Amino acid sequence: MNYAIEVNDVHKTFPGGIVALAGLSLKVRQGEIYGLLGPNGAGKSTLIRVMAGLHKPDRGTVKVLDHTMPDKAILARIGYMTQASALYADLTVWQNVEFFAGLEGCRDQAAIEEAIT
Repeated sequence: MNYAIEVNDVHKTFPGGIVALAGLSLKVRQGEIYGLLGPNGAGKSTLIRVMAGLHKPDRGTVKVLDHTMPDKAILARIGYMTQASALYADLTVWQNVEFFAGLEGCRDQAAIEEAIT
């Protein structure tokens, strides 16, 4: 079976002893739509950040598209948007995508157009 996401026995604790993830395991098949539901403080955002490679788990493994995270090659293939939008309201969609692509060193107009469409 091909999985888009494999989270195995992931633990994440923050300073002060705050346990965000305690042995979480999850598999999401390629093409499957999956939602995370839970109250504030349940660990949803921490899990997403661990899957995106923004936090390193204290223990356990995370694979995205069969690559152990963090992996810069995979980061170019996935998207992550925080709860608070980082888009600039005075820019068009194209300008926003072009701006953030430029921050990542991408100046390829065809790649930018492909990301939008």
